[in-house]
Amino acid sequence: NAEGFQYHAVRLSNWTDFASLLGLVESLRLLKDTELGKQVGQKGLAVVQDTKIRSALYFSLGLLEETQEPEANRNYTAAADLYLSSAMSDPLHVEAWIRASSLGFPVEYFEKTLAENTLYEAMQRNPENGDCYFYLGTVFQRTGRPAEAIPLYTKALVLMPLHQGSETNLAGALQQLGRAEEAFTQYKRVVSL
Repeated sequence: NAEGFQYHAVRLSNWTDFASLLGLVESLRLLKDTELGKQVGQKGLAVVQDTKIRSALYFSLGLLEETQEPEANRNYTAAADLYLSSAMSDPLHVEAWIRASSLGFPVEYFEKTLAENTLYEAMQRNPENGDCYFYLGTVFQRTGRPAEAIPLYTKALVLMPLHQGSETNLAGALQQLGRAEEAFTQYKRVVSL
């Protein structure tokens, strides 16, 4: 079994075989052995100094919290904190920022202020990444502020031409604002894509 080989590689390397360490945490997550995965991840964090590896470990620990079974055991607050630690360790890790925002969590765990602040910070640190603009726009649109979302979708489309999510959400935001002709034109564009 893969996790057995990974464990031996980690142990024999005195916790310096980072690929095996990360693979072991992921294997344990997939095997639903959350507690052992957390222990391995925390031990890795105590040893590893490299910021990119630390970021990956925090991210893996966040996944463990977010996906553990049974579903009632999932800790979205802890997951968001771990994803944020991942993003702070490696500010270019955009997926960590997005997950830390709580936008992808079940609706009852979505936190508007956390999402806005986290995605704004992601955008500041990654100004050429269209996903940051798209997801911040999504937060604004989801919380009833389509006028604030439109320039973010527009910027996302400059950075990621023909991005289907941005194209679709832009049409929806225009419709929410009662700009029917522009929305219709945008929806036609979405259909043509």
